[in-house]
Amino acid sequence: MNIITYHQLIPGPEDEYDLRRPRVTVDDFSRQLDVLIEHFDIVGMQPAMDALMRGEETHHKLVITFDDGYRSVLQLAFPEMSRRGLMGMLYVVTGYVPSLPGSYDDYDDIELSFRLTKKTVLETRFLDGVSSALDLSSDRLRAKAMKLCRKCLKRLPLVERRRKRKQLVGSLNVSEEEMKDYASTSRLFEMLSWDEVAHMCSKGWDVGSHTVSHAAVGLLPLSLARRELRDSL
Repeated sequence: MNIITYHQLIPGPEDEYDLRRPRVTVDDFSRQLDVLIEHFDIVGMQPAMDALMRGEETHHKLVITFDDGYRSVLQLAFPEMSRRGLMGMLYVVTGYVPSLPGSYDDYDDIELSFRLTKKTVLETRFLDGVSSALDLSSDRLRAKAMKLCRKCLKRLPLVERRRKRKQLVGSLNVSEEEMKDYASTSRLFEMLSWDEVAHMCSKGWDVGSHTVSHAAVGLLPLSLARRELRDSL
């Protein structure tokens, strides 16, 4: 069985930040679907699992999944897949649902702070594996620094990651109000509501857990990893 994972779709064109996040334009997504249809039998997760349980050959089957629960999956991916008679699998971070105006993924505040900062140099001695100062003098360099910092933070245990993420955002001198204002006027960071998830499920999509807080469960103590999975069901 084959699985391909998407996160967000955007109308396009891509900017420097989009190129460093797991995003795809709707036009590219449409073209990719057409290529995938030529080579695979695209099915939902449940039919694929049922086939595995029956011992059937599944090397030609493909499941399309979407991580995190961004609203762009409903707005942009869902119509493209529906036109082709396809259904996908949502993996939702339950702590981000329901969506409120200006709400966004915990990791998105890193992107928001790099997008909005006026700083041209960032001191990063508090981040292991990152040089002591990062050049932020252009959009390209800010986006590159954002990706580097996100990669560094993702490896950290939950409590330390949250502490250093807050320190990073604070170092960029961007307020919570500025980030919320930007997020509330941009469709990019919106998360699905439970009603929207239910609507997609009513059309044959499957939904699964992607933890409560978007934690990297492999870095958590076993008790916290179990809680992230249990409480997200």
